Amino acid sequence: DSGLLDEDVEIILRLAQQHKEVSIIDLSFNRIYGKLQNGKTTGEDCVKEILRLENIKFLIVFANPIASRDRADFYASLTVEELKKLIWIPNKDWIAFGEWKKMFGKDCKEEIIKAAEEAHKKYYGLA
Repeated sequence: DSGLLDEDVEIILRLAQQHKEVSIIDLSFNRIYGKLQNGKTTGEDCVKEILRLENIKFLIVFANPIASRDRADFYASLTVEELKKLIWIPNKDWIAFGEWKKMFGKDCKEEIIKAAEEAHKKYYGLA
């Protein structure tokens, strides 16, 4: 826990844009909700921008409020390409269990769930 908050995610975004050699950003174990406004953007907007950067392979956000079912709206708003980079499941054993799929709701397209599952399998070396 480095104590990062939503307003810090914009700084991380700028650093990731400047340092193209960075491919993995680990924001786990912080206090990122993704909702706080900092005047022009939200932490959620910055997370999405990080996910859209070509140099980013994975953005790890587990153990943050943004990685909870309370933020199902955030996960529902992500594209397949964004989900291919976002890691929020904190343990490889949880992938097969499948409870994480509830983050997307029962009407979610299969390609969305598949993209999230493939990203986590790749990250944890299961693919």
